This record gives sequence, C-alpha cells and structure tokens, in this order.
Amino acid sequence: MAAIVEQPGFTSDKFDNEEDDTEIMAENFQAPAIGLKTLDGKSVTIGGRQDRPQIINFWASWCPPCRAEFPELEEFYADHKDEIYFFAISQDEDLESAEEFVEDRAENYDALPILFDAGHLAGESYEIEYLPTTLVVDTNGMVRATMVGGITRSKLESVLDSLS
Repeated sequence: MAAIVEQPGFTSDKFDNEEDDTEIMAENFQAPAIGLKTLDGKSVTIGGRQDRPQIINFWASWCPPCRAEFPELEEFYADHKDEIYFFAISQDEDLESAEEFVEDRAENYDALPILFDAGHLAGESYEIEYLPTTLVVDTNGMVRATMVGGITRSKLESVLDSLS
C-alpha cells in the first residue's frame, strides 16, 4: 500500500528504489521555455529548443520519494552531464527549505543543478500534480516522456537511449 504525502497542490506516492515500477508516459507536446534561478542566483532557461536533451525533475524537500530518488539522479547526472541538461526544480514553498535540503547533501550539491520555482510558475506551466515528476525533453523542445513517481538511474538511461 502506497503512503500518500500531501502538501498544498501536490501529492506524492511512496518511492521504493528496489521496485522500479514508475510508469513512463509517452508525450508529444512543446515544453514551455521558462526562466528560473539556481539556488546561487544564476538565471537558467528550462524547456524550449536547446542543443541537448533536457531532464526536468520536479521535487520538494518534504517529499519522501523525492528525497529517496536524489542519489539516483545525482549518479545519472554525473555520468551524462556532457550529453544532457538536467534541471532539478524545487517546488518547496520557500527557498530556505530547498537550501536546507541542499546543505544536508553538500558533498553532492555541485553535481546536480538545483533551481527554485518561486510561485510554482514552472510547475503550473508543465501541469505538475504529483511529486516527484520527471520530464524528458528532446532538442526540439518536445516533451517525449513523463515519469510520475520516484525514478531510477536505469529508467532514465533507458528513456534517454530512446531519444537517439
């Protein structure tokens, strides 16, 4: 039985790294280009056309499945950072919560780009209802896959390979 964690506007199911049962939904819609800031204040644009595929992960520090998948995301990014753009977008209500989560993982902070979605503009634009949710966007700016729930490195690699 999955545990449900609720926060205003979001729901999160339990993530069990041993059972990779995350459903991959094929998609085909334009990823909106949205400007966000990294935790250290740099401007970044997610979505739209880019010269590499994009992995866009929506998460929150209060979400147990989000926290559980972070090591998988960090390993995936470390191995593929020259091939993709990866955006881990915090849906926390305040910047401090996202910063505290990152500080707890300080040894890995530089390994994974963390963005803060002030006002949830990106989350709303991408119609994110559940956390975590991961989107795969091709170089033409088209969302090709949506994965709701905790994701593993092997599942991300499989989806990335399918873009080739």
